[in-house]
Amino acid sequence: MFKHILVPTDGSRLSHKAMSAAMKLAKLADSRLTVLHVVARINPLLFTDGYVIEPELLKDYEAAEHEKGEKYLKKAAAAAVRMGVRCTTRLVTSDTPHKVIISTARSRDCDVIVMASHGRGNLSALLMGSETTQVLAHCKRPVLVVR
Repeated sequence: MFKHILVPTDGSRLSHKAMSAAMKLAKLADSRLTVLHVVARINPLLFTDGYVIEPELLKDYEAAEHEKGEKYLKKAAAAAVRMGVRCTTRLVTSDTPHKVIISTARSRDCDVIVMASHGRGNLSALLMGSETTQVLAHCKRPVLVVR
């Protein structure tokens, strides 16, 4: 069975559901869990012509997202401890979250990735697309998708 499970989280309701499934699987299989949060950078080129995003605004956004990510990871680690699951966390900033998910699975020798079928909706989904779809398309490791 699986010895090391990677679960990316974005803090959404569905992401929490995937986290719960990953923890139950880790407990059942007596495996390790790595919880990953990727802060997606905003590409200023995605905005309309003539509109410039202030660099300070981008820095503030990233700082706030890092803070949120740390809270998500802290909650996940605490839940893992309560369930008796060995857990490590990782927080990364990247333009391409799906590549970070895949490379983390590879570098940490994870057997499976457990992730939500989709994350946050609305604007971030429009700007970033579905990270789950990208992971499914480019990853050679098993991916368990939670709906």
